[in-house]
Amino acid sequence: MSLKHGLLGLLRYGSMTGYDLDKIFKSHLKSFWYAQTSQIYRELNKMEGNKWLSSEIVFQEGKPNKKVYSITDLGNDEFIKWLTDVEQNDAIEVKQTFLMKMFFSADNDISVTIKILEDFKESCQQRMQSLKVFVEDFDNPNTEKDPRKEANYWVATAEFGTMFHNMCIEWADKTIQRIKNLDQE
Repeated sequence: MSLKHGLLGLLRYGSMTGYDLDKIFKSHLKSFWYAQTSQIYRELNKMEGNKWLSSEIVFQEGKPNKKVYSITDLGNDEFIKWLTDVEQNDAIEVKQTFLMKMFFSADNDISVTIKILEDFKESCQQRMQSLKVFVEDFDNPNTEKDPRKEANYWVATAEFGTMFHNMCIEWADKTIQRIKNLDQE
């Protein structure tokens, strides 16, 4: 997936500001896609230049004006093209800085590595909690489309996130035990 396609997909639900899109990425999509705020705005500008989006400035009293984005027919065509692409070469790609650091952690003090793993576990537990809250929100999604159909796919991604984070917690526990056993030798 690319960020632009995720943004196009979200804008199919209705017009939104960059702030709205950033908020959705940070709350609902973070279990499988991370985007920095600056990346989102940069992509929105590029996509508007490609005529995939249009925008409207909404003037507000007492608050800064806001820019509201809408998907265009060209943007919708690009999204459908991406969505229906049957190539799944990126389905098993994994690039995680955390795992690269873990690979070289023999050069770390054992207590430091254990602390890193415990922090990792805590982060996974927090993400699982936010996924739980997200699933509970499926009862009342803010979408103009049929929420029952959409919710099935949203639940599937949340379940993947939950299972993934459970696996990460189990792996961290096993790795902590392995490291502690090495320390006792």
